[in-house]
Amino acid sequence: QAEYPVKELAFQDVADVEYIPLETTDSSLISSVQYMFVSDNEIITYNHQTGSVIIFDRTGKYKSSFSHQGESEKEYVYALGMTVDFDAKEIYIFDYRGLAPSKVKVYSFTGDYLRSLPTVADSLRFEIMDYDKDNLFAEDVAHTDLAEHLIDAFKPSQEPYYLISKQTGEIQPLKLHVDDRLRNQINETLLLERDYSETLSITIPIYPVSKCGKEIFVADFGLDTIYSLQAGQWTPVAAKVNRQTSHGSVIMTEVCMQSEKYLLLNTFDKRLLRKNPPNCPDPVFYLYDKASGKIEIVEFFNRDGISYKEMLSLRGGLPCSSYSILPANTMRFCYSSSYLLEKLEKGELKGKLKEVAEKLDVEDNPVLVLVKFKE
Repeated sequence: QAEYPVKELAFQDVADVEYIPLETTDSSLISSVQYMFVSDNEIITYNHQTGSVIIFDRTGKYKSSFSHQGESEKEYVYALGMTVDFDAKEIYIFDYRGLAPSKVKVYSFTGDYLRSLPTVADSLRFEIMDYDKDNLFAEDVAHTDLAEHLIDAFKPSQEPYYLISKQTGEIQPLKLHVDDRLRNQINETLLLERDYSETLSITIPIYPVSKCGKEIFVADFGLDTIYSLQAGQWTPVAAKVNRQTSHGSVIMTEVCMQSEKYLLLNTFDKRLLRKNPPNCPDPVFYLYDKASGKIEIVEFFNRDGISYKEMLSLRGGLPCSSYSILPANTMRFCYSSSYLLEKLEKGELKGKLKEVAEKLDVEDNPVLVLVKFKE
């Protein structure tokens, strides 16, 4: 919350930028991008509207897809969480079933059902992430950010982080205590008439868990310290000074990327959103240069034609690493085809992005953008 110098910075000045148009077919339509998993050979994502897992090759060419949405033992009702083990070629989906027991369903890259992992406690609601060859990492998001009239009845877990065995589903708690648990939603109950109210729910595009290469970062919004998790041990990475509780100022923080040279943080002030729903506040990006110890607020732009203000509009794509699998030192975002075609028609695109946009149709899938920071 201190004052820092502000610096405009083109992605191309500190990173290599790669554009990957995701091929559009009847079987590969993407309505929105929440999960994105990228290896040297495949790109895997999920369409929430159809319940489909979609697999592309590394160039964005469509390879295959499957959907097992349903209520049988081998199907998933609602994919609350998803992750991928590229080495084992397995896809994990946390099948949330409300009051019924939830399980992690495991599928092959060809869509074959392999096994189910029971989560023991029915009350757990997991976001999941690949951790190592034997375990998944899990965050219990149950009862976080409830509307005020529910807060007294339901309490979020104060030890919300776990490892889950990929073979047995055995859960191992990771000892990280969070007294003041909150997440990235605002749920405000609005009294519309004397006997009628409505809950306004807003999700801010920032998450406490991210992964950079093989390292998982936890910037829990209720803690002052940001940790990395390696070999089952928490290692402090950075700390926030003068943090207040959820009853006061809350600066939510996500680790976008860490390399040998840089630490990049994405932050939102949740207090500002509470004061002015549903208008989402602008994020603030902090870049820490490890060699010099210098911290700057950076206003990123894409030299191929996307300004900083456009990036903040969400149409220009906010950088993100949360609940993704990406190459080391990399963050990702997406440009919609309709957005790029608007920019192309106005003559505002340049370079490789212009070349990509010239081959798009307005109903095509989004273009995946990978920004890999240089060492």
